[in-house]
Amino acid sequence: MYDANIKCPDLKCRVGPSGRRGPEGGTFTDKGLLINLNKKDMVVDRYAGLGGYANAYLTTGKNYKPQQIWTLHSSSGEMANKLENGYGGCLNIENDKVVMDKCSNTTKWTFTTQGSITPTKDSTQCLNYNDNDGKLKLSKCPKIITNRYQWAFI
Repeated sequence: MYDANIKCPDLKCRVGPSGRRGPEGGTFTDKGLLINLNKKDMVVDRYAGLGGYANAYLTTGKNYKPQQIWTLHSSSGEMANKLENGYGGCLNIENDKVVMDKCSNTTKWTFTTQGSITPTKDSTQCLNYNDNDGKLKLSKCPKIITNRYQWAFI
């Protein structure tokens, strides 16, 4: 325990024994705004939804709001949006939709060497977006991964 009243002449005080080593920190692949290489002016964000989840979508405006900061954890494979105020969650698949939901039973994601993001359980499906409203969705991965299927953290 630190005692501010103890004075150490020439900084030569007796040092107590070292404490037990704590758990290691988490690991991650990358963190930041998540963009699609076909729509570099847009970022992945969320819409508040009715029910237990919110729609994830591409939107203009890099505001660096907490719901726009994404972390891909390499140890667990989860794409997590870390928000301290409780409005965030993890990118998840619910009823064939890509949504932001609680992280308790989250979809595991893989960031491939080609830059695509796939559910770990089904690497034939790639993260994509709807042209009309920008909502994120899964689509069958093409044989050649184009910008539309490539994602990056900035």
